[in-house]
Amino acid sequence: MPWDFALILLGLGVLAPWRGAARVRQLLAGPQLSSVERLTVYASTMAMQWAVLALVAWRCHARGLGLGELAVAVPDLRMSEGQRSR
Repeated sequence: MPWDFALILLGLGVLAPWRGAARVRQLLAGPQLSSVERLTVYASTMAMQWAVLALVAWRCHARGLGLGELAVAVPDLRMSEGQRSR
């Protein structure tokens, strides 16, 4: 596995859950969770997810991986003329 993908996997598998759990503990330790705090958590979660998407897309582009290698592309299921006559 390339070093950059391993680093991303480590960050998503270890650091993100660790920091998320610490943030939830901090929020639940307070007397009440306000709407502003909830919206802040939602916004920061969405921002982090978009940042991770940008990071992964950048590294995939740098390594020359296309949509087919990432299993995101829809395959062409049409048969050619030679295959239909069989």
